[in-house]
Amino acid sequence: MIQAVIFDLDGTLVQTEKLKAMSYARAAVQLCTRCVNEGEVIEAFKEVVGRSRQEVSLFLMERFSLEEAARSRMEEFGVKAAWQAFAQVRLQIYEEIVADPEVLLNHRWPHNIALLQQVRNSQLRVGLATMSHFEQARRVLAVLGLCDAFDFVATRDDVEQPKPDPEIYLLVSREL
Repeated sequence: MIQAVIFDLDGTLVQTEKLKAMSYARAAVQLCTRCVNEGEVIEAFKEVVGRSRQEVSLFLMERFSLEEAARSRMEEFGVKAAWQAFAQVRLQIYEEIVADPEVLLNHRWPHNIALLQQVRNSQLRVGLATMSHFEQARRVLAVLGLCDAFDFVATRDDVEQPKPDPEIYLLVSREL
């Protein structure tokens, strides 16, 4: 008998992967307008969606020859590697994108949010397992009006291993 349901946030309740792709694309163009266009980066991002920030940054820097441009921004961010500078440019852009609540609302998955409400109404326990950091997840849930929709929330801050490792799911299932 089903006693609980675990949801994800990114890609399940909200289309954050699209927003991340957009932020990587804008960061790449900001680093080198003559090297790349946003559409090319968004297309390339599909090959590495779900991978770590380091893996994505290294992949895109190599694909679009962005290392020198990223290296020139290392001191600005106080980092030791070009990929970290690229990631910092990307994070600034991503934060600007998601700072607009309308962007998040326009990128929600309404059918999955309806399913979440249906599960809540059926008296099942509901958990959230997200690899977003706590503050990011809390903000997205607030914008979507879902802060009270979960009995337990686990974020990247609560686990050592990233998905697809089952650690976060096991944590949520134990707590539920």
